[in-house]
Amino acid sequence: SNYIDMKVPNSPSQLSDSGYYLNLSKDLVPTLYRELSSRWPGILKTLIPESGTKEGGEVMGGVEGVEWVIHPGGKAILETFTLLSPPLSPHSLRHSFQVMREKGNLVSATLLFVLERVFRDSDSKDIACLVGPGPGVEIGFVSIERIR
Repeated sequence: SNYIDMKVPNSPSQLSDSGYYLNLSKDLVPTLYRELSSRWPGILKTLIPESGTKEGGEVMGGVEGVEWVIHPGGKAILETFTLLSPPLSPHSLRHSFQVMREKGNLVSATLLFVLERVFRDSDSKDIACLVGPGPGVEIGFVSIERIR
């Protein structure tokens, strides 16, 4: 697996003895888009294995060659990933959108519900890229490979 940790600048948060405070402003989505746009090619290069062809002619690699397990922090955040170059398709985000509709935002645990949907999907690919929030606002990216 490969891992990237990306700090989103100017995101107000505080950690104190009483806990963690995060103020999500209306500027988060435009800031997230700006930061992701400039880093997206490098993120993809780190996370996704080189494109190639498996036995039987199946093409692997690229944004459509993996499953995307993205924390559904909100519709606008998920839609940000469809605006990048190369974009993620609505199909790539189907599990995240479904969990958002069914469960809402369950903070960090939400990512596990998305991952569960991917594992239950018999058509899912063997490589998954997980994208989740961290303090500050940080975004963690990790790719994992399923062993069947």
